[in-house]
Amino acid sequence: YVDIDKSRRVQYPLPRFHDAVRWMKEWGIGRPSTYAKIIDTLIDRNYVEVTGRSHALLVTERGKFAYEFLKRAFEDKVSVSVTRGLEEAMNDIEEGKADYQEILSKIHKDIEYIQSEKVRQNIINIIIEMLSEKYTKLSSRKRGLEILDRDELINNIKQCIIRNSELVF
Repeated sequence: YVDIDKSRRVQYPLPRFHDAVRWMKEWGIGRPSTYAKIIDTLIDRNYVEVTGRSHALLVTERGKFAYEFLKRAFEDKVSVSVTRGLEEAMNDIEEGKADYQEILSKIHKDIEYIQSEKVRQNIINIIIEMLSEKYTKLSSRKRGLEILDRDELINNIKQCIIRNSELVF
């Protein structure tokens, strides 16, 4: 993603819709029928915002957080190469070169692993770590303001996560 500090003037062109589509084509992600939906989803979930007349795509703080979370928690499951491999598997199924049940079985095993208690605990720890890092940066900028104690913040985060079985960004 493009990491931009909004207080600085950008000296290079930001990626636009056609740049994102070109990137997906080059890396074998998605299909022509899904490119627009992928970009719409990124915009709808506020992972990117469309800026100015150029319609450039600017990564939001939420997008950066989600990207960093996925990278830390699921790097071996959610990556360009994994996505490309899934696209290739779908092509093989379509061409009769692979058995769809074998592919689905492998995907099901990955999903079961992701839903395991061990991974769930790791997810909670990663989120707490990331929010603590963000909180530490925020509290160092807001000196003099009354803010929560770091341990109190972590306990509040844990309670929110424990009460909800779903983690949504």
